[in-house]
Amino acid sequence: MIMDPQDLRADQRFRANAPYTRVVVHPEAPAGSRVAAIAESKPSTEGMEGHAYDVSAHGLRFELDQAVPTGSRIDFELELPGCVRAIRGKGRVVRVFSDEDDPGPRRMAAHIEEFESEHDRMRLAAHLEDHWIKAEA
Repeated sequence: MIMDPQDLRADQRFRANAPYTRVVVHPEAPAGSRVAAIAESKPSTEGMEGHAYDVSAHGLRFELDQAVPTGSRIDFELELPGCVRAIRGKGRVVRVFSDEDDPGPRRMAAHIEEFESEHDRMRLAAHLEDHWIKAEA
């Protein structure tokens, strides 16, 4: 695999078929913020729903209607074609694509920091190894 000198990924990316790859993101509000206070008084089970474009063992690129700020911690649920149950984990937003260069839903990238369970990590690894989604050239 030839890597772009600006590409710092440790794992190969796989391109997902976005209309069939649902992602739900639950951003964590900073402690002490107004958003955190509201969240504590009214917990929400609803997240921000969008689509994943690229997936690797340690990251994903996705779009949502609203941007989640770079550096924000997120909980995510990733539904891949062929998976019976969503893959769940926690990550951190590492990039938000410019709205000037990319109008429409906000695209962003997140580093996966941990999975909800070892089973979730293993299911993603197996899904990638079985080529359910295509490796990027």
